Amino acid sequence: LLLLAYLALEGSQSHRRLADLFWPDAANPMNSLAQNLIRLRPLGDAVQETDQRVEARISCDALEFKAHLRAGRWTEATQVMNGVFLDTIRSRLSTDLEEWLLDTRETLGEEVRAAHLALAEHAFSRGHITEARHQAERAYGAPGAPPCPPGDLTRLWALVAGSDHPLALSLRRDANELQLPLAPPAPPPSAVHLIGRVDEVRALTALTASQIGWVSGPANIGKTALLRSLSGHGWRYLPALGSLPL
Repeated sequence: LLLLAYLALEGSQSHRRLADLFWPDAANPMNSLAQNLIRLRPLGDAVQETDQRVEARISCDALEFKAHLRAGRWTEATQVMNGVFLDTIRSRLSTDLEEWLLDTRETLGEEVRAAHLALAEHAFSRGHITEARHQAERAYGAPGAPPCPPGDLTRLWALVAGSDHPLALSLRRDANELQLPLAPPAPPPSAVHLIGRVDEVRALTALTASQIGWVSGPANIGKTALLRSLSGHGWRYLPALGSLPL
């Protein structure tokens, strides 16, 4: 299972690389690799082998999760990954392989947390407080993730501060251990009411992840108000300086 997962996530690998990584202490690492590749043959074309390299052409939840993340599909991403990466592996591993497993587990956990946190802030910006705090809880307890860094603690606190939500107590405890001050958050953004601008708002809210929209025009025609109004559609407005560096 671990060999198959490694090939799926890391792509095509040389026989020698796999043998040295998985069986560095074996009397014949290449023979150990050959025996385990034989066990994967019932998968058919899912594992392809040449004289020099091995490649897995099989999907898995981690790959599907990463594909959803790249496309900005946070909900679909969190539905795919709901457990600790390869948590059932109990075998003794080489130092390098164990480091890869732990690093991959933590990285995936951090990405799961980021997805839930994005969903939480999206719901909060739209006034869906119950859903926002539900997603915040899932972000805090993301499976496989290391403890929350200060930046994530602050963002989570902004979603539950001033409430009796159980997560607030955990965040206060963690912040105290890090000597991190937690300020009361700003209230959810109020809606900006625009007169007209329907076409512009429709065009901007139709943008998907990784797409770019350009808003231009002379001063004092309401460009900033237009951008601020997007906070009512689940966007986050980030004010910036008008000069370099941006």
